[in-house]
Amino acid sequence: LFRPYDMVTAAAIAGMVILMRQPCQIMSSGFQLSMLAAFGISCVLPRLSYAAEQWADRKRSQKLRWAADHVVPLISIQLVMGPICARRFQCVSLWSLGLNPLCIAGAGLLIPMALGLACITVLLEALASLGGDWIFQPLFLLLAKFTGSLMAGMMNLGELAANLPGTFHTGGFPP
Repeated sequence: LFRPYDMVTAAAIAGMVILMRQPCQIMSSGFQLSMLAAFGISCVLPRLSYAAEQWADRKRSQKLRWAADHVVPLISIQLVMGPICARRFQCVSLWSLGLNPLCIAGAGLLIPMALGLACITVLLEALASLGGDWIFQPLFLLLAKFTGSLMAGMMNLGELAANLPGTFHTGGFPP
């Protein structure tokens, strides 16, 4: 439509479409946390970023500027999602602030690689009937091995974090 992108409206429409198809999703923690993450990015992040950038400019600090660019987005999402996580799961993970950037970067690589594997699989099936699957099979194996290693690394990171002292602060069910 050649209009500026409005993330709040896009997230609201996506949420409405999901709820029209499956109204019970309103009770799903995945739906709630996804919508809250979008809200945190679109509503809280611009305000926190602006405040952090102003503070960095007043202090004339490049380190504060870097933090405003890289740390504030994670904090804005955690501020919005933290209370719901505490309510839904009766615990809060303090390590998540440090580990989420690694997981987000890993997922940013993992999703396109998995889509690439799916496309190569379809291509291999089509070429197998013609006898030309040998062309893409080494690429498939290499990409599959790297994707599997990245997934295993992310899972190992999660297991390692779960075993660190003070990982979770558990509270009771709120009144």
